[in-house]
Amino acid sequence: MTDLGQSIPGYSVTKLPIPDELAGTEEWTYDQWRAEFTVSRESLTAFFAGRDPLIVLARTALQYLMQGVGGTGNLSQVRPLEQVELEIAQAFVLMTEAPFKAVPTSPGNFVRYWALMSRHIHGFIRKQPETPGESELSAAVRRGARLQTLYYRNLFSRQDCESTILAVLSKLDQQSEAALGYRLSELFASTVKLATLVEGRVRVFGGHLNDLLYSPHREKVEAAIEFFRSSYPVAGRAWRYGETRFEDLEQLRLAGFQMSELSWPTAFTFDRATLAEQFPAAIVDALYDMSLAPGELKDTNPEHIYLNNPIWKKPYIRLADGSLFAALPQLVFSFPFAIVEGLMVGHKKLEVAYEDARADHLEQAIAALLSTAMPSAIIYRGVVWDDPNTDKTWENDVVALLGNFIFVFEAKSGRIKDAARRGGDLSLRKNFKELFVEPGEQGWRLQNFLDTCRQTASFRLKSDNSTLDFQLDRPKVVFRYSVCFEHFANLTSARHYLTSLGLIGSDTAWAPVLSLGELHMICRYLDTELAVQHYLTRRSSIDDLIEFEGDEQDILSLYLTNGLYLDRTELGSGPIKGVPLTAGL
Repeated sequence: MTDLGQSIPGYSVTKLPIPDELAGTEEWTYDQWRAEFTVSRESLTAFFAGRDPLIVLARTALQYLMQGVGGTGNLSQVRPLEQVELEIAQAFVLMTEAPFKAVPTSPGNFVRYWALMSRHIHGFIRKQPETPGESELSAAVRRGARLQTLYYRNLFSRQDCESTILAVLSKLDQQSEAALGYRLSELFASTVKLATLVEGRVRVFGGHLNDLLYSPHREKVEAAIEFFRSSYPVAGRAWRYGETRFEDLEQLRLAGFQMSELSWPTAFTFDRATLAEQFPAAIVDALYDMSLAPGELKDTNPEHIYLNNPIWKKPYIRLADGSLFAALPQLVFSFPFAIVEGLMVGHKKLEVAYEDARADHLEQAIAALLSTAMPSAIIYRGVVWDDPNTDKTWENDVVALLGNFIFVFEAKSGRIKDAARRGGDLSLRKNFKELFVEPGEQGWRLQNFLDTCRQTASFRLKSDNSTLDFQLDRPKVVFRYSVCFEHFANLTSARHYLTSLGLIGSDTAWAPVLSLGELHMICRYLDTELAVQHYLTRRSSIDDLIEFEGDEQDILSLYLTNGLYLDRTELGSGPIKGVPLTAGL
């Protein structure tokens, strides 16, 4: 067996621990997981129906937000939550019919609920049956697509998400205002502002919580208790006998803290009047269009909320009193395209303009990033050339010339289909071919054209038909890449998964796939032109040496660790298989 420590210096393999809630399930069969999924779903349904579910959702949202800064109170040692656990919780709230039970949830119940939700989601993934006759790698691709859909949310950093979505939607200002009555760019900016308002509310609540837990002055502690008691009716009911029961200050703190846990729904709730103070009337109406009411999902097939959750398009909850509940304001950064596309349905001209805007911005963004990261490079958009063997004219989206290197980037602005996200075999194959295989073929045509025609090869700009000088009097090496808005991360970062689906052969042209967010990341963390040039040349050849499991962030981490140095003598004669690049980096 290859010693990874010797063949990839700086790399180490660690064994991930089994979560406590999955202990004892290592050998479970498909039937056992299916039974577990059904039982846990029934338990969760009863859990939300038997108490105030807004308290559960709000406190879970707080736990998710605070886990990176130490958590709160006696729940701070709970294992980190995944965003999907919060998303599924919101779907359960929307499947629960109003009026809600005004029943509080104890700290112990929160801990047990979070463990149950995690186990339930694991049950959904592990209960999926195997397809008879399917290869192990093909099954891994389908399973990986489901895992990607469930857990992977990192399309962009928040800053890059805001700039990208606003740039795309700003191209549609006239069309969206004519079709919808408001500008989509203004709506997206408003959802970002709403997320900021939620963060501000949480900070205000946190300030009162700090007074409650740490102030040496009883009057401040009592003022904090009054704030929480009056914030939410269930909290007020829980404290109705608390004013005179606790003479000792520490006991008062502890009791007040228990009560404060029930007040958090108010931090995430905005009435229409408050929203009207912040946003124009048309935007307020659009925010309500992006909401679902409790009970609205009661007839939804519960199997569908895991890989096609309705809240990915409508992230807010519309309460009976007309308020908006925004426990997941970060969904506008996790699913920005799904949200705005949902608002365009039925407006064909706007949808066509949106597709054009996506394609134009993707090319524009690639060229801009490369110009910043490699200032010495000559960057061209829309390079066309004529193939003398076929009499066909071909186009390459973005071409960067740097010394003896030609970097070819094909922009693929298409979307991953819902069926592909759910692991549908035919849809996966079709989507993968369109978005992740064809760009390699496009780049290969240019390389073959250069190899065949050499100095007689001629190129021109599509925009004005002007002739381009590729400086072909010196040798050129071509490196091909595909850039898209979103992809399947570790599944489409590695060539061997596409090989297992039969989409490419060992000799098929291949272009590594990057999302636009990943290209932002590369250009940000590789802060010299030489580093970016070196990374792009080394990145294109890693599939020739190892069959790895990891996404672009893992590959970049390996590059920052050892420059993507792989020792051929330790690797052996052929590529080693299944290296989990996420381990030890």
